[in-house]
Amino acid sequence: MDRGLIKYFWDCGDSQIIEFAMIRARLNRREKEAVSLLLDECYTQEKAAEVMDISVRNVQKIWYNAADKLLSIPWVVAYAKEFHSVIKLLGVAHNTEDGIEVAVHPMLIDVDHPLASVRDSFNAVFVHGNMLGDAMFYGSGAGKLPTASAVVGDIVDAAKHLHTNIATNWNSTPAVLKPLDEVTGRFFVRIRKDAAEEAKKVSGQIGRAHV
Repeated sequence: MDRGLIKYFWDCGDSQIIEFAMIRARLNRREKEAVSLLLDECYTQEKAAEVMDISVRNVQKIWYNAADKLLSIPWVVAYAKEFHSVIKLLGVAHNTEDGIEVAVHPMLIDVDHPLASVRDSFNAVFVHGNMLGDAMFYGSGAGKLPTASAVVGDIVDAAKHLHTNIATNWNSTPAVLKPLDEVTGRFFVRIRKDAAEEAKKVSGQIGRAHV
């Protein structure tokens, strides 16, 4: 086992280890397999789907369920509350002069932000436009009934326009993605107080730290 991993668990309090073990035990076999492939093996969702012999959509669904369980660890939630925030798994895109920044990862969201209230099977899309300002589109986006309703709606719409050409405004210019190593952001890093000086040597400068 990696020494860093041993030290991490050695430094954790007994209650934290027990809480993590209890949360991890709640993951089913498929969820554990998906987390292992995506995190330990660094597989893409497409490759994980091939190994698990399921669709990419199902891999995403399994990953989201596992992430929700793991992010519910009490001491992780407690640190978020200290920042007046909640933890949400978000897909983010920013259109910049140097290209489009895209990422999917857990993020700290202020409790007063509209996305903080999105829970359970509901999904939301939050956009900011130069003329529109902020706007959020919210609704049920998971579960068998909402999914079935959306699929049937698409089939009915296709049947109604079977011999009709529907004009769409589509820009054929390929999107330019900004390289990941050029994307900057803010991160919450938790370290032990006695390791603060070593952390500063490694990271350069820590803007705001709770140690």
